[in-house]
Amino acid sequence: MKEKPLLALNLLWAALAIGAFFAGSMVTKHRMSRSAESDTRAKDTRPGGLMASGQGESTIQKPGERARPADDSALGKKFTQRVVILSSRDFGTLAKTDLDEAKRVWSLVEDQETRRKYASLIASALINRDLDAALAFAAEESCLLACGELAYAVYKRRGTEALLAWIDTIEYRDEDSAQLRYKQLASRKAVEFLASENPERAREWVIANAGQPHLDGYTLQSIAGAVDKYKNPINQFNWLVELPITGKVHTEAMAAVFSECLRSDLDAAGQWLAAQELQPIHDWAIAKFAYAAATIDLEGAQVWAEQISDESLRMKTLKRLASKIE
Repeated sequence: MKEKPLLALNLLWAALAIGAFFAGSMVTKHRMSRSAESDTRAKDTRPGGLMASGQGESTIQKPGERARPADDSALGKKFTQRVVILSSRDFGTLAKTDLDEAKRVWSLVEDQETRRKYASLIASALINRDLDAALAFAAEESCLLACGELAYAVYKRRGTEALLAWIDTIEYRDEDSAQLRYKQLASRKAVEFLASENPERAREWVIANAGQPHLDGYTLQSIAGAVDKYKNPINQFNWLVELPITGKVHTEAMAAVFSECLRSDLDAAGQWLAAQELQPIHDWAIAKFAYAAATIDLEGAQVWAEQISDESLRMKTLKRLASKIE
């Protein structure tokens, strides 16, 4: 008779254990279901902490923040987050590994300086994929930072004539635009490569483009430097003097190159100038030499200044020399 109560008690404990097991299983399944549902709704995390939403907007989900409502524009504005700005190194890595994502991130950036930097990195990443696409994108976005890489790629893969064909296709709207600055730098880089290989062809390009806004003084000075493989400022100055062109850009380039002559060897520059049949084209060189020589021989510098043919420049130079006496 004592065995029956004991058997009933054991059956009761077994029923309670089975009930607890099923209850725990249901809780676990519910939690797993909630976790899976949360993972399904989670945004796609990209390099730099960017998270891509269904509408193509870049947002960062803050801890504890509710998911952004997809169908409520008013609330949508409230939940829009800023775009994370990546370093040049990180964005460059992103552009090389996931170009589409890099373009999406770039399209969302509002800061103009960052946009230009990112655009140049995209153009650089495009070079090894599709050079023509890289050239087209760089021209459209005026990618100054990519000019050197683009010029080198065209030069190595297609040659010097392709370099000239490339810069001829670059257009600009006005003389104060990013497009013009891009064409100036692209021309400078391209013709530097051309000059190192074919100086005469570079000279022809300079003559043909004299007076055009994209041929500025610094570009002309850089081309002169590329033509002279010995890197002698006097040789570069002679090359500029012999160009059959005139104008402010030409004189600016000569003045800059002669300044290099003076810095490298003042005596040699003076001897060279003394051996020349002085013409108006030498005016800026004389002015710079006179001012540089004034620290050694002020009276001699004034004699040189008197040789300047342009009256305005001559008076300005003499006035500067006179100020040294005072």
